[in-house]
Amino acid sequence: TPDHRAAGGTPLYGSHPFYLQALRADGKAHGVFVRTSNALDVALTPSTLTFRCTGGVVDMSFFLGDSPSDVVRQYTATVGRPSLPPLWAFGFHMCRWGYGSAAATRAVVERMRAEGVPQDAQWNDIDHMSAFRDFTLDEEDGFPRKQVKAMVDDLHDHGQRYVMIVDCAVSSREWPGGYPPRDKGLEGGVFVRSAAGGGPAAGRVWPGPAWFVDFFHPNASGYWEEQLAVWREKVEYDGVWLDMNEPSNFCDGECPA
Repeated sequence: TPDHRAAGGTPLYGSHPFYLQALRADGKAHGVFVRTSNALDVALTPSTLTFRCTGGVVDMSFFLGDSPSDVVRQYTATVGRPSLPPLWAFGFHMCRWGYGSAAATRAVVERMRAEGVPQDAQWNDIDHMSAFRDFTLDEEDGFPRKQVKAMVDDLHDHGQRYVMIVDCAVSSREWPGGYPPRDKGLEGGVFVRSAAGGGPAAGRVWPGPAWFVDFFHPNASGYWEEQLAVWREKVEYDGVWLDMNEPSNFCDGECPA
């Protein structure tokens, strides 16, 4: 998926091809879920709803219910229901790209307290990473581990939480032995394979050359859990912001060699 804002007729950042209609006087409703891995265009007019697919297999599920809630229950039973988030996740969160250091992030939290603004959690974007690589801290430029630990400890002392961003693409530009998430992923064979053969599919995101974790691979969950666990030994985060997880790619298909 290209990484861009959903404006000017470009595709949406996410896709949920499901519609719900509840126009009957008796309150009954129906819904339709269109499932396909191919490109899908949806056109809505006052009298019609049109799905256009470029090809491939299309599965359509129809749900009839006594109420809109009944239809939604059937739909989520089909596609899967999310886990109930912790209570603090429904609170007030502060997040943006551009907090250039742990000190700057902490200053925002302290100002929120000084102004009496409720805040349950503070987030950090990719600013905290070394060369925008997952599971790293930019210790030489703004995010020394001691300062990050002090900030997180302060948040926890005030009953607040800390959330860090993680992208689903792993930097591939390091030499073997130089970046454990890359090495472990290769060992487990968890990266999306190139259609041309010969290794992982070459992509490009914030760190530059990158490989995408194939979450359908049987080893992927164990690999991902291990990376998050090792990372939490370094930074006691409370939640993870998984970004670019369509996955997004700065190249059109595989990047050229």
